[in-house]
Amino acid sequence: MLKKILCVSSLALLSTPILAAINVDHESILGNNDWYVSGGLGITIPLNADFYNNVGNRGTFDLDNSANFSASMGYKINRLFRAESELSYRKNDISRASYSGIGSGSSSGDIATYILMLNGYYDILTINHFTPYVSLGLGISRHHISSTQVDISGVTDGKSDSDTAFAYQFGLGVNYQLYDDLLLTAGYRYLTTENPKFDVGNDVDVKADYDIHEIKIGIIYAF
Repeated sequence: MLKKILCVSSLALLSTPILAAINVDHESILGNNDWYVSGGLGITIPLNADFYNNVGNRGTFDLDNSANFSASMGYKINRLFRAESELSYRKNDISRASYSGIGSGSSSGDIATYILMLNGYYDILTINHFTPYVSLGLGISRHHISSTQVDISGVTDGKSDSDTAFAYQFGLGVNYQLYDDLLLTAGYRYLTTENPKFDVGNDVDVKADYDIHEIKIGIIYAF
């Protein structure tokens, strides 16, 4: 009988931390909090932007990598799902422009992009401090292209212009719980927008692709 009591007691003591971890972590990554704010930064890796214009020319902008910055406010819908509004910014230099049938040359322009997005998150709860997630989002983007000087004979310099387009994203990552109300977050996302259109002068309108990969780190504060 004594052996059975000792055995049961030992199992209970061993299982207590595991059960406690399950009870805490499976409530949600935010604990008893419903609201949170988040800030992040990372690197934006754009795909080359294919473009075409209203006079029949096609080509490609080579976009350089850049930093990105974001700020968010979110709400816990239940222990697995979160909704979040996010404002983010990045600016990518146009290092080169190629025109089909004309040639290519270096460029001094850039594309700056603000994106306001509504994101949904699904948290994959675990028994430790790491919580993987997947996310989907949609929103609106504001692109601004600066005046571009392209060293190709016969191609005139463009002027600055802006356009607004719908945006979409898919992401995945992981959160790490430092305290009940403070988490580290890291993740990847693929983001694309509808083709923005720019007036580059001389009655020429250019539509360009905008597709980027982003890697981000940040903090989440729950309240």
